[in-house]
Amino acid sequence: MKIKVESEVSKEAHELALAVCNVVRAVKAAMANGFQAGTDLPLIITAAITQLPPAIDGLDKIVDEAKESPLALAKAVSLPVLDLVEDLLKKDGVVA
Repeated sequence: MKIKVESEVSKEAHELALAVCNVVRAVKAAMANGFQAGTDLPLIITAAITQLPPAIDGLDKIVDEAKESPLALAKAVSLPVLDLVEDLLKKDGVVA
């Protein structure tokens, strides 16, 4: 049986972790058929440039939020990372 659990997390930390995880996903996708610098680098760079700068804008808030609630920061970062780990462990759409 599964239940849905809601949790309050740091928005900025969550967005930063999500952006980093999405860049990792872009690299993994680029390497899926062998790395082709000419076609894969633009995809990776686009993912990095479009997602990281807005997320990095919130770094000052992340530091303040970490002081206020380290647990909220840990949760905010761990959720996207756990999803990424699950994605990386999948083989043919099934978690190994």
